Amino acid sequence: MSNSRQTAEAGVLVRFWTLDHHRGERVDGPPTPWPTLVYAEAGALFVELDDRKWALPADRALVVGAGVRFTMRTLAPARVRSLYFGPDFPLPKASGLVEVTPLFRELIVAACRRGPLLASREEHRALTVLLRVELEAASSLPTGLPWPRSEWLRRFASEALDGDGPVDEALAKTGYSRRTLERAMAEETRLSLGRWLRQARLLKAVVALGEGCSVADAAAVAGYSEPSAFIHAFRRAYGTTPGALRR
Repeated sequence: MSNSRQTAEAGVLVRFWTLDHHRGERVDGPPTPWPTLVYAEAGALFVELDDRKWALPADRALVVGAGVRFTMRTLAPARVRSLYFGPDFPLPKASGLVEVTPLFRELIVAACRRGPLLASREEHRALTVLLRVELEAASSLPTGLPWPRSEWLRRFASEALDGDGPVDEALAKTGYSRRTLERAMAEETRLSLGRWLRQARLLKAVVALGEGCSVADAAAVAGYSEPSAFIHAFRRAYGTTPGALRR
């Protein structure tokens, strides 16, 4: 059940939105003029924002600018715990993915439990200060996937990202040729089809690691038969190893 209140209210520093999902499903983020921190305390999310698809396992959150609309989809049972920052809490980061440390996680959950956080209450102001410190210190992470604009290409991208079948099966459902697909993907995402598919598989591996899968299992999810090749590709894409990300 949503606990978000979007109407203007003097003295509110931080609002919250919580929603527990019992299965994978699409959720439209509530429209708000306030900057947002999209986060799932448990489970994982795919968030579509600014023509990019973002993977959010439980140690990642997405900063969304004020007034920016986004959609998200839970990948399995998930507990969404998002925060909305008022005018007296200017967001220190632009839109993008950030790391959620154990302390940051507890602060987000505490804000949802106690919120809305009010400027008139000393303990709320203290919690807001800690949230700001953790958000400013949070590392930015490059795990977004360019998302196409055309409806047919978006259907293909969703099928390729979500499904387990070969690419040709997803392509056959669009009714377009592979040549047309390759040309459209390059035009709309600035990536070749092969590179886009590799990034999509790595994004699925990020989610798998966030859900507790081993590096070997995540390699299989990403389509690699050898974990060593997966680790090399993962490090090249994200600047860290899958083992470090899993920890």
